[in-house]
Amino acid sequence: MTSAETRFIQSRDTCRLATVGRDRWPHCVPVGYLYERGVFYIPSARTAKKISNLRSKGRACIVIDDDDTKERGIMIQGQASIVRDRRFARLGTWMESKTGWTMGSDTVMVVFKPVRKASWNLSKRLG
Repeated sequence: MTSAETRFIQSRDTCRLATVGRDRWPHCVPVGYLYERGVFYIPSARTAKKISNLRSKGRACIVIDDDDTKERGIMIQGQASIVRDRRFARLGTWMESKTGWTMGSDTVMVVFKPVRKASWNLSKRLG
């Protein structure tokens, strides 16, 4: 990521996560995230549609854009894995301390690693 892209990503805490189901239909939902060292961490209920989609395909796409104008943003395609072991306890505690979000007993963590990206107008200050 460029420094402008990283600053933009770190200035937000929600994105749209798109996955594809076994029926090959796209599924896109808003989710909260933390971005640290080039990786996105996204909590989710383990029974969510996005989780079953990721278990079968492992690929996803996220979009982060300017909330008001939509004139700035970044689209990132990548590989996602689902964590629900000892690492989850550490990730959940870390995320709760950073965001105040509470991880429930049915929460899993999506670990999203970017593969390719496209961004627009991140060097401009709009509004």
